[in-house]
Amino acid sequence: FNPITNIKFDLVVSSIVSIHIFNVKGENIYSDMSKLTPGNYLREWNGKGFPSGIYFINIRIGKSSFTQKALLVK
Repeated sequence: FNPITNIKFDLVVSSIVSIHIFNVKGENIYSDMSKLTPGNYLREWNGKGFPSGIYFINIRIGKSSFTQKALLVK
């Protein structure tokens, strides 16, 4: 992505959702947490102020956790 990526997810029940983005060093560079109702969601992350490289996007919904790798290319 360059420099914006979209994080999409769906909820079937109300849940607390947390999104964390980590750099390759494991440093948490972005966090967001909110209680959401059922529906489709899109969160935008702008990597403009960050260097090119690999980032890990972790989404935690209730007790489930998903991690996706993203490559920022400038």
